Amino acid sequence: MDFPTAGRARFAALVLFGAMLTSAACGARADVPTATGSGINSEAARQCSTLASQLHAQSMKTNGMLPGETTGFVSHYNTGRETCYYIESQTANMNDPALRTILPRTVLRLWDATNNRLIGRFDIWGGVTPLACVVEGAPPCGSEGEWLELTRTYMEGAARAN
Repeated sequence: MDFPTAGRARFAALVLFGAMLTSAACGARADVPTATGSGINSEAARQCSTLASQLHAQSMKTNGMLPGETTGFVSHYNTGRETCYYIESQTANMNDPALRTILPRTVLRLWDATNNRLIGRFDIWGGVTPLACVVEGAPPCGSEGEWLELTRTYMEGAARAN
């Protein structure tokens, strides 16, 4: 699955953040090795990528998509936690009748794919204060950068996406 340039640029920012997000960008990728590269971890990363792809497809079906919306995800098998995580990205341009303008909206979700549960969310509309900036067990945050820092503990050790 591929998505337009605007979505790709936002998603690339996630991937480049500390070189810690990876495994599969916008679909299941069995060819992306884990950071350690061992056979067991490679198999776990492949299974994580496949699971994340399936859950991402279900999430998009459940959450729905707006016309022109872009979406993608990055998965990572965290060997220390023995858990598969993925960050899902949705971007769209939303019509704001009150302001008579079109504003960009970005939603990022951190999922524990192993247990199929949402553990973090970042939601911003129009570049103002986030509507949501939370990661389980942490105090609320105030920016996308802070949110990405909070997700680091889950995505730690991931290699860069190709």
